[in-house]
Amino acid sequence: MKNRLFIIVAAILSLALASSCIKDDGYLYYNLTEFGVVKNSNSILSDEGVVLNIVGKECDANLDTMSRVMFLCDVLRPASETDPYEIILKQIVSVKVRSTVLFSSQEARDRQFDDPVYVSSCWFGGGYLNIGISYYVKTGSSTPHKLLLVQEPSTYDEDKGKQIDVNLHLYHEGGGESFANPDIEMSELRQVNTYLSIPVEQLDPLHGGKPESGMLMRLGRLWHTYELDLVDRETQMFYSYGTFNQ
Repeated sequence: MKNRLFIIVAAILSLALASSCIKDDGYLYYNLTEFGVVKNSNSILSDEGVVLNIVGKECDANLDTMSRVMFLCDVLRPASETDPYEIILKQIVSVKVRSTVLFSSQEARDRQFDDPVYVSSCWFGGGYLNIGISYYVKTGSSTPHKLLLVQEPSTYDEDKGKQIDVNLHLYHEGGGESFANPDIEMSELRQVNTYLSIPVEQLDPLHGGKPESGMLMRLGRLWHTYELDLVDRETQMFYSYGTFNQ
C-alpha cells in the first residue's frame, strides 16, 4: 500500500529517495528513520515494501520479541541493482498495534477516558493507520495510562460541509495526570511520546464495508488549550482530517 499523508507530514524518507544520496564510503544513506515489521532476527520489511537485511547492530535489542517497529539505521550501498539492501541497525523500538472498538460496544459505553492526548502526526503506511501521540504522566507515579480508539457513527461535518465516512475518537485515561488537574503542579509532569498503529482492515465506515479510496476520515481527541504560549488548565476537543487512498 502506498503511503498517504493524513494530518502532518511524518519525518520518514523512503529508500527510493535514499538511493539518490550515494556516498563514496560504501554507505547509501545515514540515519534513515523507518517503520516496518520484523521478519526474523536478521531482517525487517519496511512500510515501503523493501526487505532490509541487518548486517550490523549498534543496539542490543532482541528482534525475536518484536513485531511492528520504528527503527533508525544506516543503509549500505548494494553491490548491484539486484542485490538486497543491507543496513546497520542503530536503534529500534516496538510500536503498539491497537484494535478499534465500535461506539456501541460495552467497552466504549463503559469508558471514562477523558484525559487529553496530543496527536503529533498521522499517516497511512504498511497497511496501517499510524498515529504519533504524546501525553503527560506524573513523575514517579505508577498510575497506568490507557488508550482507547472508538469508531463513532458516520456523520455529516457541518464545518467541513462533508460526510465523514470513518469517524474515530482517541480516548486517554491517565488517572487525571494532566495539566487540566489543578491538584498536580505542572513541574510534576513529564511528557511521554509513543506511536500507535491500527490495521486499515479494521477501519469500518459503519455500513458493513471496508474503507475505499477517497473516503474522508476524522480523528478527534481532547488536548490542552494554549494562551500566550502558556498552558492553560482547560481542554477542548480537536479534530484532524485526512483522506484514505490506496
